[in-house]
Amino acid sequence: MFLHYLFGLHLASNLHIPLIPLENPESSTIPDIRVTFQEPPEWAARALSSPSELVYASPERENGQPDILLWKLDKGNYFRLAFVNGTEFCVDQSGRRVFAYHLGTFDLADVAIPLRGVVMGFVLQLRGIACLHASAFELHFNAIVLCGPSTSGKSTTAAALAKRGYPVLTEDVLPILERDAGFFAQPSFPLLTLWPDAAQLLFGASHGLPRLCADYTKFYLPLDTPGWKFEPEPLPIGAVYILDESMPAGRPFVTELPPQDRLMRLAANIYHVRLLQPDVYARELLQLGRIANAVPVKKLNLGSSTPNLDQLCDCILADAETIQAEARGRKNAGAVVSRLELPGL
Repeated sequence: MFLHYLFGLHLASNLHIPLIPLENPESSTIPDIRVTFQEPPEWAARALSSPSELVYASPERENGQPDILLWKLDKGNYFRLAFVNGTEFCVDQSGRRVFAYHLGTFDLADVAIPLRGVVMGFVLQLRGIACLHASAFELHFNAIVLCGPSTSGKSTTAAALAKRGYPVLTEDVLPILERDAGFFAQPSFPLLTLWPDAAQLLFGASHGLPRLCADYTKFYLPLDTPGWKFEPEPLPIGAVYILDESMPAGRPFVTELPPQDRLMRLAANIYHVRLLQPDVYARELLQLGRIANAVPVKKLNLGSSTPNLDQLCDCILADAETIQAEARGRKNAGAVVSRLELPGL
């Protein structure tokens, strides 16, 4: 049995999941999730033979087939997720058990790609943890969040900031924790994935980054190697930026969002929203409403479909620095008022 830690959860599996840190095998920690590869456990065999209902087929297609299919099994007690490359998963309704397999030749590196992303996002949401389609980096002990759809540049921007020495918390899947002190970004695991054009833009044609697997075009940047920084602890969310190309301009710039638009923009960036069950979606909307009222949510206009990365990073950092300076000013002013209200002062 292998023990892993990702997205704040302890995961036990019968095989070592590639690119996920291992925990001490002698740890007494009780796993939050159990993953079984290839040979179905009794619960999964029973679930997969139960009545099924197709509830989602992605509009994105490859060779005429949907990229992702989702079925409810046994009246919603279990789910089956199927990907166009033949990788499939069975998940129980509580998000505590996962069975991962392949309809063709089993390749662990290939099966692990959706497990680390879409499947874990689905599991987190089943467990009551809202997730945004976002990357996040650390600035002055706060998480700065970059939201946007696929190909909007979240991971590329996070990698550009990582090159400048800023620690990265996560990319693609951002779990949100709600605590008494506010909203926190939960780190994922020390990895950034990049499409070939992004890897070449950031590191040159001979970048040498490894591929996620032999049959997949994406590369990965290991953040637990010398020269890179990964932030493993949850951090309060300092600001959220929605990446947007709607207004052509000479360089990137930030604009305020009116209150009525903040929730709408956040809701549009719920992680794989079309996979969510209605009750889960309603719960996440309520939480996002609270975030929209508590955290600065702004539109980051990229200026073009291929923004200058240095200008983009400078724009984000300058605005985030201003937000945090204003927050510190309010906090210090509140502390002064509290001291003045004490008897005898």
